Amino acid sequence: MAVRRQRKRSVPFMPVLILVLIVFGVLCVTVFFKIDTVKLTGSSNYTPEELVDASGIKAGANLIVTNMGAAEKNIEKLVYVEDATVKRSFPSSVSINVTASTPVANFICDRNVLLVSQGGKVLESSEEPKADLLDFYGTQPAPGIVPGDKYTSGDPRKDEAVNAVIACFTEEGYTAGDGITSIDVTDRTQISFMYQDRIKVEIGNINDLSSKMRFAMEILENRLEDRREGVLTLIGGAARASFMDSDSIKKADALYESNLEVYESKKAEEAAQAEAEAAARAEAEGRRKEETTVSGEEEEETEETSPPEETEEEETETHIVMYE
Repeated sequence: MAVRRQRKRSVPFMPVLILVLIVFGVLCVTVFFKIDTVKLTGSSNYTPEELVDASGIKAGANLIVTNMGAAEKNIEKLVYVEDATVKRSFPSSVSINVTASTPVANFICDRNVLLVSQGGKVLESSEEPKADLLDFYGTQPAPGIVPGDKYTSGDPRKDEAVNAVIACFTEEGYTAGDGITSIDVTDRTQISFMYQDRIKVEIGNINDLSSKMRFAMEILENRLEDRREGVLTLIGGAARASFMDSDSIKKADALYESNLEVYESKKAEEAAQAEAEAAARAEAEGRRKEETTVSGEEEEETEETSPPEETEEEETETHIVMYE
């Protein structure tokens, strides 16, 4: 008697694997990896509770689906937070590292003073500048800027220049204590600063800014007398510089004003002469028209007594109309 062999049915591998992965994925976002710990590092003016609340991270939320990028942006909305980094730490922790905003500059505006951090973040708006900070003039902040916003003037090139100056001065360690009393960035291509309120230093644009500053400070601190006043101009980047003292500047200004007066007086004389010549030409032209009109009238009277068959009358009438 023949014995039939029963064939074993094989279970398809791929569908089972896909099913297992789906189940595991569902468990990961519903049961496993729930946040139970938030670790804080760095420096901050805020309490741990304030930072966690600002992040939007909730205890018991799923670690995988929680948006860490959004949490970073939420924390950075806090005025005195310069930078925040939020990372997952499996199986159930989140680490938050915070960098506090440090005020480095006063932006002197027409109606208020903005306290600004190294990263260009507006920290406060007040009526008076804070002591021992760099005073910036000509930053021209865009309307509507409030604490917590990044500084902007609305001109990306000007923003780049202002931020570059802040970064350079901060990184190189130049402060109001080094004698830098104010910085003018009104013209981003002609940046300047005042040294001890007695020497104006013209550094030009932001190209090679660090080298320019080191060169200028070396001259100010080692080559110029303590009581001298004037203007130090960097020429050709950090290669050369010229200095003109205040007395020379006053003489140059006086000479300029004198030359300007002479020039304006000469221009006024030329204008008066041109006006007189124009009036004379107009008067001469008027007399010529009058003489022409009188001459035409005399010719018309003569033509009226002439025989009608002569053709001079038509030519005379045409001539007079043209002059009128």
